[in-house]
Amino acid sequence: DEDEELGEPEDDEEEEEEEPDPEAPENGSLPRFVPRFNFTLKDLTRFVDFNIKGRDVIVFLHIQKTGGTTFGRHLVKNIRLEQPCSCKAGQKKCTCHRPGKKETWLFSRFSTGWSCGLHADWTELTNCVPAIMEKKDCPRNHSHTRCC
Repeated sequence: DEDEELGEPEDDEEEEEEEPDPEAPENGSLPRFVPRFNFTLKDLTRFVDFNIKGRDVIVFLHIQKTGGTTFGRHLVKNIRLEQPCSCKAGQKKCTCHRPGKKETWLFSRFSTGWSCGLHADWTELTNCVPAIMEKKDCPRNHSHTRCC
């Protein structure tokens, strides 16, 4: 049969239709990046007891090419706080003090700068943060430091 030689399916064979990709852009263009997250409900609803008025500190570990710069900016500019971070035009760092105190609650490139070196990794931050925090603020127990 001539149709078979051309690679066309016979009448009794059914072509499987692909279901549309729910992540595909509506305009039909190819997706630049397709996110695939496998977070459990427990991951998404996890409660972290962070006391901004106490001694807790968030240490932001920036991992390159993961959206960390954008997330870091959100930490200093877009969180509704009793005492928001103070970001002055033209300065790369913002001041993020606890409500009513001159102590820092955030350790990140946008609040303290590259205090532990450019793109410091987990080990460098673990060894560096307590000493830097002691210099910046009055002495405290840094066992309450939170890393994210």
